[in-house]
Amino acid sequence: MRTRLLRPVVIGSAAVLAAGVATAATLTSRPVDGPDLAGLSFVSTHVDGHELVDGTYVVLAFQDDHLAATAGCNHLLGPATWDDGTLVTQSLATSMMACPPDLAAQDDWLGALLTERPTLTLTGTTLEVRSGGTTLVLEGADV
Repeated sequence: MRTRLLRPVVIGSAAVLAAGVATAATLTSRPVDGPDLAGLSFVSTHVDGHELVDGTYVVLAFQDDHLAATAGCNHLLGPATWDDGTLVTQSLATSMMACPPDLAAQDDWLGALLTERPTLTLTGTTLEVRSGGTTLVLEGADV
């Protein structure tokens, strides 16, 4: 008798789980635009095509039509617009800290990546920034 009572619960739970999996499966990567990112910050978790200096990470923060970034020393910031999932920035302003050479080179790399019209793709809270042979993977964060 108990088995009969549990069967609808198990079947119902399986249906809810299947619906949840189907919903998760529809969480696909999509190009993002400025309004999608306004007020959000991301911290790097992985980079393909470039090796970060040990102990450093990249932070990107979006506010309305502006972008702020850091890769371990200086801060980069400037206006940003989006064109069908492509980030469009002109030259970014930078703080002028006296950085060690490896961190200064990393700042230059990040500035170049962000001004080369990279594509931005958001999947859940994961942001991918791609340009040329580089993919920068970042996770949403409170910074």
